[in-house]
Amino acid sequence: HPRDGEKIGNTRFERALSLARFLVGDEFRRVRTVAYLPQSVDGHAVLPVLACEEIVINPDAQFGAAGRGETTSDATMRAAYREMAERRRTVPIPIALGMLDPSLSVVEAQLVGGGTRYVLQEEIGELRGEVEIWKESTLVPAGDLLTLTGRETRVKPGFASQLAVDRRELADLLHVSPDSIRENVVTQQAWQAIRVDLRGRTTSRAVDEVARSIHDVERTESANLVCLQIDSP
Repeated sequence: HPRDGEKIGNTRFERALSLARFLVGDEFRRVRTVAYLPQSVDGHAVLPVLACEEIVINPDAQFGAAGRGETTSDATMRAAYREMAERRRTVPIPIALGMLDPSLSVVEAQLVGGGTRYVLQEEIGELRGEVEIWKESTLVPAGDLLTLTGRETRVKPGFASQLAVDRRELADLLHVSPDSIRENVVTQQAWQAIRVDLRGRTTSRAVDEVARSIHDVERTESANLVCLQIDSP
């Protein structure tokens, strides 16, 4: 998830696809994956979110415009977004494609008797032949990239989103302790490092001094990366 005040975007497609495939791979077969979006997310950072089993988003955050910055969306990109949306079913496939490809128009069809379906404009004729529709509305016209707010993802049928404005609400939704939710800093720009030296023989006293130094860092939160340099026989 983004750090406070940031907007996630400008992610390379290849890196986003690699992470998305990792999230749906065998390593996470017995793990419940939850994407937490406290701030807006666009660009190909959308793809790993689609690869999670559940989406928790801030009501005021925006989610979508996956194709922002791309001149075209090729078949590989469209196949990747279709695959992740189909595997997780948190976001309908037409919605995912509408976020990626500005040439596509997405239609929201409300059915007679209840229920809502999302289809591409080119598929609406086929849907009319299968079910009775009492109302059609264009969710995103061709030429635009689909973006939804957190509130919209919650109220639209077929979305698995929940709303949380902070980590405490997120913890309540997940039924875990707030202290168990920790941020894993992965961006190079976010590293704040210090170095701790261990010189000479590794006596109990020397080890205790190093441990105290590291604990002092944890208490003050002045760094999130500790480099331990050992010069010892």
